[in-house]
Amino acid sequence: MVLHFKSLSYFRGPLYLAKFYRRMISTVKRGAKRMQQLDAPHPEHPPVLFKRKLYKLYSAYGKKRKPDFSPKTVLKQNYLGDHRLVKEERKKPIISRGNYISYVERASDIMEEPAIRRQVRKHWNVLQAAIRKHVLRSNEKN
Repeated sequence: MVLHFKSLSYFRGPLYLAKFYRRMISTVKRGAKRMQQLDAPHPEHPPVLFKRKLYKLYSAYGKKRKPDFSPKTVLKQNYLGDHRLVKEERKKPIISRGNYISYVERASDIMEEPAIRRQVRKHWNVLQAAIRKHVLRSNEKN
């Protein structure tokens, strides 16, 4: 665990890294199981694992935090008392959530500690291995 009091920020260390990997693998398992259940009633369609969602949650591909300036829809009351949906411009953008990888990179940059970033450098290999293992296992059961 690394503490840095100058900017009042801290990095939650190995316990959270282990939790990240446990969640990643359990999500892949759940996706493979769901894929198998959806394949049972419809064997004519090939089973699909939603990899883009997994990549967004657990890889560097999902770490991008993008500002969204799209107009918001608000329920407004007009002078007659009727309610209408009206689109308004946003004053502040919505910034999409990053994932654990983006958190690690921000913490590493803030604390100027490259060791933090090195802890997650094999996350892609772990994710791909989990996908191969559990998707193959679910395909063998069919």
